[in-house]
Amino acid sequence: MTASTLTMSPRRPPRSQRGDPPWEIACLFPNQGEWTDAEYLALQAKTSLMVELSDGYIEVLPMPSPYHQRVVKFLFRLLETFVLGLGSGEVLFAPLPIRLRPGKFRDPDIVYLAYRVAGEHGRGAAAASVLLPGFRVDVDAVFAAGEKAG
Repeated sequence: MTASTLTMSPRRPPRSQRGDPPWEIACLFPNQGEWTDAEYLALQAKTSLMVELSDGYIEVLPMPSPYHQRVVKFLFRLLETFVLGLGSGEVLFAPLPIRLRPGKFRDPDIVYLAYRVAGEHGRGAAAASVLLPGFRVDVDAVFAAGEKAG
């Protein structure tokens, strides 16, 4: 990340004390609600954390548990077998940021990319995030969001 790709916050941070987070470093980044697509992509390229962007807000995702990963692996194998049988596309897994529309990026667990639609950041795709412990699968219709975005 360079000063040209991320906008520095104009606020003055509190002076960090021993045991405090390094507030001065946090002020090197845009304020919540002010992140742009370009700033998000610059951060995404420089960190190993899974982060999403939603209308200017950055959300750092929690590290998945082994149970979560097993569920994702099971669903990935099922979907990949189905898609390979149809020959209709490709199934990929995280981390892979998907642009739903301007100002909205998700980092889903599983992504389906249709062969018939070639697009950047997941246009013409479906993305699923496994939300545990209630075992719910959140599916975004990225194709529809991409069409809406233009």
